[in-house]
Amino acid sequence: MAGFEFERGNEVTWKGWLQKLKIYKEKHGHTWIKVNDPEHTQLATWCRKQRGLYKQRQAGMNRRLTDERITALEELGFQWVRPSKG
Repeated sequence: MAGFEFERGNEVTWKGWLQKLKIYKEKHGHTWIKVNDPEHTQLATWCRKQRGLYKQRQAGMNRRLTDERITALEELGFQWVRPSKG
């Protein structure tokens, strides 16, 4: 279809989660969601998965987290490492 750009299902789903994270950050001011937060358990799990994929990529074990996805998360202020207490 002319004028339409189709994306693979995984990319659409990933962008959907990124949008949910953006909304969460607008409301709460950060991107570190506790897994035991009953309202945001699925989003917290998705964030934890992104951190795991990033760690694997840093170790050269996985390329599923693309440069574009890393940039999108970092532009949102995504925290790759747990913030220090205090």
